[in-house]
Amino acid sequence: MKTGIFFDVDGTLRDIDTSRIPGSTKAALRMLRAAGFYLGIATGRTMGELSDDIVELIDWDAYVCANGQVVYDKNKEPIFQRVFTDEIIAGCLNAAAENNNPLMITTDEEQCFITATPNTSLFTTYRDFDLPIPEVREYSGESAIAIMVFPNRDEDYEAYSIIPGVRLSSSGSTSCDILYDDISKYDGALKVMDHCGLEKYIAFGDSMNDFEIMLYADISVAMGGSPAGIAGIATCLADTVLNDGIYSACKELRLL
Repeated sequence: MKTGIFFDVDGTLRDIDTSRIPGSTKAALRMLRAAGFYLGIATGRTMGELSDDIVELIDWDAYVCANGQVVYDKNKEPIFQRVFTDEIIAGCLNAAAENNNPLMITTDEEQCFITATPNTSLFTTYRDFDLPIPEVREYSGESAIAIMVFPNRDEDYEAYSIIPGVRLSSSGSTSCDILYDDISKYDGALKVMDHCGLEKYIAFGDSMNDFEIMLYADISVAMGGSPAGIAGIATCLADTVLNDGIYSACKELRLL
């Protein structure tokens, strides 16, 4: 039976505070590959935001990016992509202007830019995720596969939540992904399963944008430090990534 295993990146494969990927995680991935599992990434990051140390961990079979809005095969060729409608982009730009929020927009060509001067939330988010801050420029009509908002206050989210066809997915208090209301990492996993001929899958995650992919997984693993909404639906509770959480959970589940 062909089984896939999907891993979130930040807080799962990599520790958020130190950006470290422990040796035990690397060893677990090599052993899972040797055991015949199909291995995939399932992240809120776009392909362009995946650093080399993540991409080169293993010969990944698939990449579910932008919370399921873009899915790539092992050669990084897209097998699914859904760009935002003009109406959604306009709604986000209007809400951003009203609340003085910068937006991060990634085009279907993986060009990333920010629509306004960075604020404290943006600086904090990019520091935490160890990413360089993109250029600041106006939106000029490009197709977009990812939109992220950086609020000045919690109330700012309200202006985005009323845009028809979208939902908000936050992994912290300083940023929030704008997503289609009918797409998640789970939908991306289904695309991979169909493409690779997989019959079931296992999901590792640690934040609320992992909810759907973990809820419907045959086995779901919540990393240490996961919020209650994720820990409560997981079939296995792991330690943190730096405390060998992935390796220990794989041993406990007899995957290795």
